Amino acid sequence: MELHYTIYFENKSTASTPAQEVFIHDYLDGNLDYSTITLKEVCFGDKVPDDLAGLKQGQTSVMHKGVAVDITVEYNPENGFAFWTFRSLDPVTGELPEDVLADFLPPEDGKGSGQGYVSFSIKTKADLPTSTIIRNKAPIYF
Repeated sequence: MELHYTIYFENKSTASTPAQEVFIHDYLDGNLDYSTITLKEVCFGDKVPDDLAGLKQGQTSVMHKGVAVDITVEYNPENGFAFWTFRSLDPVTGELPEDVLADFLPPEDGKGSGQGYVSFSIKTKADLPTSTIIRNKAPIYF
């Protein structure tokens, strides 16, 4: 059976600055067939880059509000660990922007500008007993 996952993240409306970096760690359940993961949509604010859709891992970069947003997905099919990184980069220096207000994910304004998500699909292992519980754990760090 194919399962579809979406992991949402948000820079809280009470945050004092935009987020420069967001890290998502997903420890996939052992009842999943790790070889079948397929990346789907990635989104932050109003940006939906599709360069990673259909892959198992990869990297893309998009311009957003004057900064380059580097999006990297690393995946280990041996242990089912998926790791997404969103990072603001100064387009000239390639480093984190010195201006903390020039980052990619502002505090949420009620219109979705401070929200994002990653999504993927993956199949369960064949012949799992009925009612097998599948758990997913995905800590998010700013």
